[in-house]
Amino acid sequence: DAAEDRHKSPDQMPCPARADNRSAKQIVDDPWRKACHSFPHLGHRAHAVNVQANGLLASITSDTKPMVNSVHGQGIDQLAEGLTIEAVAEDGLVEAVSVTAAKQFALAVQWHPEWQVRNNDFYRAIFAAFGDACRDYCAEKS
Repeated sequence: DAAEDRHKSPDQMPCPARADNRSAKQIVDDPWRKACHSFPHLGHRAHAVNVQANGLLASITSDTKPMVNSVHGQGIDQLAEGLTIEAVAEDGLVEAVSVTAAKQFALAVQWHPEWQVRNNDFYRAIFAAFGDACRDYCAEKS
């Protein structure tokens, strides 16, 4: 349908994404998990994620348990075919996925890596990898 087509990259262009409530096939509301994902004693809502070995995130960072902000109220209920889990929260909620057969950078995360990017090496690594993928894509096209 049109909503799904909008998220497809017809020529395998690098594709960053952040989950939202329009991704109905991947998202389920779960107030319990939202509550578990808050750590107010840190001064903001944040938690660690476990980066899965041998994945896209593992290839761009050596941090296997980075802290991420957490303001989402939804999560993946059932992983869709063609996606690979990249990071999982302590409570088992999937926090990041990649497109398994993608020829370029295709990563979706539940947090906001654009927030405090200057102070977070993990977030900078994500943007650096995305930037590298964009430059590679442009070089291939020219």
